[in-house]
Amino acid sequence: MLFFCFSYSNITTSHSGYTNLYAINRIDDGSVIKLPFRLLSYDLNINYMNFSINTKWGIEHKIKSFNTNQPFSDLAYDLISPDNVDYTSDFREFYLSYFPSFGEIKMGKQIHAWGATDVSSPIDVLNPIDYYYLFTDADETKIGRNSLVMNLYLEPIKIELLIMPNHIPNIIPNNDPDFPITLPTSIQDYQFLDKFDKHGLEKHFFEPIEYGGYLQYSTDNMDWTFYYFSGYDRNFNLYGANVFSDEFDINTVTDTVFSYRKTQMYALSNISFIGDATLRSDFAYFNTNSGSQSISD
Repeated sequence: MLFFCFSYSNITTSHSGYTNLYAINRIDDGSVIKLPFRLLSYDLNINYMNFSINTKWGIEHKIKSFNTNQPFSDLAYDLISPDNVDYTSDFREFYLSYFPSFGEIKMGKQIHAWGATDVSSPIDVLNPIDYYYLFTDADETKIGRNSLVMNLYLEPIKIELLIMPNHIPNIIPNNDPDFPITLPTSIQDYQFLDKFDKHGLEKHFFEPIEYGGYLQYSTDNMDWTFYYFSGYDRNFNLYGANVFSDEFDINTVTDTVFSYRKTQMYALSNISFIGDATLRSDFAYFNTNSGSQSISD
């Protein structure tokens, strides 16, 4: 496909990339912590007339184990061999853009950036987070989502409409001794409410749709943006508990129930340019509905 594209002179391309060699060590004994990292990242953009293909591809490096029984052998800390390292490649982004006269339409796997503030905006809720990458670059924490986005440019107003099928939760390492943050308990699939299991996957062929958009108004020295989003929480939450008793009410068993709650977000952001200074602010209001579940069964 690339050979076919490059044979036409009116096709332009741009690309960039980087490679990282990370090592995270414990302070007490200097041992290596087996956390994954992005070994290689490569971005490629292909532009043809009113169309553009945008990709963000990478290779992940994850150590399987260390041979602590042979601390001075070559196999003790094997950081390269495929026998002891999992190399995983994937597209963090892969989407097609079309530029009509009124704006832009994007379809495919995308990483979004909502809000005016950097890194920790409460409005930036579209993409789930991979907590394994919490200690690396902030751009690497986000997980791409299949999305359909339409941008309308009506100067001085910009409108974005967005729809995303399915639900993807945050990736939280569970029972991983190398990750410094642990969950207080191990969650099982049967403990989740009917819509999802612990991985955020739908049960009973239920396919939730998440959608939203924003309206941005720009002046010479200020931008105001109003956001709306309807979706599901990225982290599971306590829903309730089932208490099972025998016929004499002597022996009881308590079973905790979890759920990804339905949530709506209303948000407002502002960027103000005052001389050589820039002020950025985000405010978000979340309305969560835990729903109701019959316990008659």
